Amino acid sequence: MLELSSPPSREAAAIIAAFVPRRARGERAVSDFVRRLRRNRYPLLSLESTAAQHPLLSPSVAWRDALKEDRRSLEEQRDEFVQVKRAWSDAGIASVLLKSGGIAPSFPYTSDNVDVLVPHNRTMEARRILLAMGYVWLRNIDEEQKWLFRKFHEGRSVSAIHVHGWVGWDVEFHERAIWDGVRQSADDSEAMVPSREDALLINAANALYENKAIHLYDLEKIRAQWCAGLDWEYIEGIVRRRGWLDGLYFALLVCQKLERDLFGYCTAPPDVVAAWRRGLRDFPLQWAYWQKVRKRGFDLPFRVSFLQQASVLQEDRLRLPRPRSQTSIQRRAHARLGRQAEVRRPSPGRPPDRGQRARRRGQDCPRPRSLLGLRDVRDHQPCGLVALRLLAALPRAQSGGVARSAGSARRRDPIFGRSGQQTFGVSCS
Repeated sequence: MLELSSPPSREAAAIIAAFVPRRARGERAVSDFVRRLRRNRYPLLSLESTAAQHPLLSPSVAWRDALKEDRRSLEEQRDEFVQVKRAWSDAGIASVLLKSGGIAPSFPYTSDNVDVLVPHNRTMEARRILLAMGYVWLRNIDEEQKWLFRKFHEGRSVSAIHVHGWVGWDVEFHERAIWDGVRQSADDSEAMVPSREDALLINAANALYENKAIHLYDLEKIRAQWCAGLDWEYIEGIVRRRGWLDGLYFALLVCQKLERDLFGYCTAPPDVVAAWRRGLRDFPLQWAYWQKVRKRGFDLPFRVSFLQQASVLQEDRLRLPRPRSQTSIQRRAHARLGRQAEVRRPSPGRPPDRGQRARRRGQDCPRPRSLLGLRDVRDHQPCGLVALRLLAALPRAQSGGVARSAGSARRRDPIFGRSGQQTFGVSCS
């Protein structure tokens, strides 16, 4: 069973009204509307039934072509994923679509790649199966417990599978209890998705710490969970133990603000929202930033300052349990980097967001990402993020565990050994 569109709804009409100017006319206005939705990673198929009644969209050729492209992308990516999922199932490997919100269409075809969580102790076998199926391992962008694979056909990427051994970004943000709540989505018999509580946690963390922005689709996936009633004791227990309670409170307060700005009301229970505010007051850095951003006008994606989140992320990392093998040098380096992130301020006349400066510098030259047509190539990484990743990649071979640098993991990987054959990478240097 696969539903490719959602029924007409009042909220879908509100989204169209917010993204289509009232006096918009012609195909150019429709193309701008499609571009804004795709920038927000929003599935156009969710609006198909409602748009059929819209005076601008219903007769538009550009809108019909965009829907056709979305449907082709969904079916192509899903068909490739189903083959992988069944091969894994035959080998006894469970899988879950990590960042799906379970709302139709629940298959995440608008993402850069399909993020799939597999059991930590089966990641090696899952990767071997992908290689046997003709996927190419993009080893140059390996992260801690994350491996990206692409499948190409006639020079075109037809599938991108991002294998996850945990829910984390350099450090683990969730626990293995996530497997206890895995469920089948209502609209797709082949899609196993996280529980409502875990879907809220994963999408909030991904938006805040990985993307530094809350997109329209992030908002929809998060608010769809709290509308159904959640076990908040379970949610807060997870993030309190993992050390990012302040980030969760901040992300949820931003989402309830965006929901109110977009729809005119908030579906989160008032007592729960009040608890978020009381909880965030215990974290002065995030509370001060919330007081600033709550005055912004409505705009999506809702950008979050990299410097702000880098300092908060470092604070969160310092609260997390560290591997026993971590040396005193590493501990001192973590603490020093955290202090520097807290006290660093932009100098007068200098834009606070270094990412904006980098984007302006690169406006006149082609970027590797646009040249290759792949969004896996990273055009620019702020130096703070590079420092954090270099720090996380310090050798930890003494532990005998999984916390090893990406370089040593490549050299000793049991799939290829030392030869490094059958690898593919794109250098951006």
